[in-house]
Amino acid sequence: MAKRKRTTKKEPVKKPVIIEDKIGLGDIVEKVTEATGIKKLVEIFTPEGEDCGCDGRKKKLNTIEFTYRKTEQVRCFTEKMYKDYSDYRKIRTLNYQPEHVKLLIDLYAHVFARQYNQSDLCINCNGSYKIIKQMEERLDIVYNSYE
Repeated sequence: MAKRKRTTKKEPVKKPVIIEDKIGLGDIVEKVTEATGIKKLVEIFTPEGEDCGCDGRKKKLNTIEFTYRKTEQVRCFTEKMYKDYSDYRKIRTLNYQPEHVKLLIDLYAHVFARQYNQSDLCINCNGSYKIIKQMEERLDIVYNSYE
């Protein structure tokens, strides 16, 4: 009896994706001072009703553009996911439909290994819109890496 050859689906080649996060230097300094307890100490010793100047320094330091790069390992789209996202990109609008949100959540969960529940996201809420938009932007980066 002859052996049959096993056919495998050809997956797209996985490339490391570089995702740039732009944050201000003031944000970094704030996180460090909060983590080390310096911020609490300054707040304790600042006379009540007076400004310690932290917000002003943060704003001033944030005017300095500071970009850090992190390489994030992501999973590849399967052929079906790639096709589904290609189809979605052709029809996407600023108004997200529930089926589009479901697609984005499923793709995002697969690619970035981060789960969101569709029931937790309100399509009409501004905060949820930002989360969905961010998912879409990050998926676009991965999608464009195949080109």
